[in-house]
Amino acid sequence: MRNILKDAQVKSALSKEKSYRLTDGDGLCLLVNKITQDWQPGSKSWQYRYRIDGNSRIFTIGKYPSISLKDARERHLKAEQLVSDGVCPCEEKQVRKLKKKKELETLKQANKVAVEHSFEAVAREWYKDTKHEWKNKKHVAAVLSTLEMYVFPLIGHKHVAEVTKADVWDVIRVLKDKGIYETASKVLLRISAVFDFAIIIMGLMEYNPTVGVSKFIKKPADQRDRHHPALKAEEMPEFLAEYAKTQLKPQTRIATRLLMLTGVRTSELIEAKWSEFDFENTQWVIPAARMKMSRDHVVPLSHQTIEALEEARLYSRNSKLLFPGRSSIKKPISNNTILFSIYKTADYRGRMCGHGFRTVFSTYLHGLKNKKEQRVFQSDAVERQLAHVEGNKVKAAYDRNLHIKERTHMMQMWANQCDKWAGKSDNVVPIHQTA
Repeated sequence: MRNILKDAQVKSALSKEKSYRLTDGDGLCLLVNKITQDWQPGSKSWQYRYRIDGNSRIFTIGKYPSISLKDARERHLKAEQLVSDGVCPCEEKQVRKLKKKKELETLKQANKVAVEHSFEAVAREWYKDTKHEWKNKKHVAAVLSTLEMYVFPLIGHKHVAEVTKADVWDVIRVLKDKGIYETASKVLLRISAVFDFAIIIMGLMEYNPTVGVSKFIKKPADQRDRHHPALKAEEMPEFLAEYAKTQLKPQTRIATRLLMLTGVRTSELIEAKWSEFDFENTQWVIPAARMKMSRDHVVPLSHQTIEALEEARLYSRNSKLLFPGRSSIKKPISNNTILFSIYKTADYRGRMCGHGFRTVFSTYLHGLKNKKEQRVFQSDAVERQLAHVEGNKVKAAYDRNLHIKERTHMMQMWANQCDKWAGKSDNVVPIHQTA
């Protein structure tokens, strides 16, 4: 007989001093365990009693009420079918457990490998292996911060070999849509370097999915010339007059004047240390470690530059830096301090920037001619002062003092011109005094 029990019987079956079974037929029964030592009701579980290969076996289907009478009967039918096929349900269950355990172990191992070889893990390994090659501390920090900010949240969790070209484009497109094209290009270069590391050093993949992506980061045509906006020489007097009216901190105003007088890059100025200045020989020697081309650079100091430096010392708070930041004398002011001060100046946002002073410096001095329409300064002297060094290996070894007399004369003439633009003609120094 089959299906003897009723739901009510199963539910009302109570524990006794000894365990007992309620039969449902064809080997299916409910085991009601005896009362426990602390007089709590014993558990109930479904069992299938069967014979296979001449041996009696008991297959535990599961506990009641987690498995209802209806579910127990369905599982009993499946177990009966196994027995009729010559398969022992107990052994089949054990095989399933082992298989599931192996699958879980395989999955855990796969997850472990995925984590160890995720794009983020490989990127951090690449960064750790490569950062000693970068001399600029800000660049070292910027590389990791841009990856953490823009890349890891989108593809950091993926196995490096599973990152597709579409995944890379998803990262870059976000930056492009924000209009930060330069950042997008830098981030793409860093992503590409991580893949090269994964291919060559770690042997995790064979193809770099960044190939071809760069061609789609182009700025719109109307924005391509806005990277370093600069004024024309004839616009400088009006700009300097408006800048003088802008409410700024003395330190910011001095930094801007020095940037204009020296023709250096913004980072080269704001990270400058007093130890770099030789006032006796009126020279500022910027060490190679802080220069873009990794070569020492000499800036002859005009009279106006020395005056500005003396004024800067009043606000340096005994720091080793010319322009210490507000929060710490060990860190310089922000790289954007000068740029934002120009933004505050009426109508000059997008027309001028800190780097723009270098453009004015270059354009004015390259174009300066005497009465005979001859160039006043050699092009090489101007370029040397801008730290634009030729790449021709045939030329003589780099000499930081090349054209130094001409450059000293040039820097004083440039400072005089800056004062004329600023309406400070009484501060102009006769050129013969610089010899």
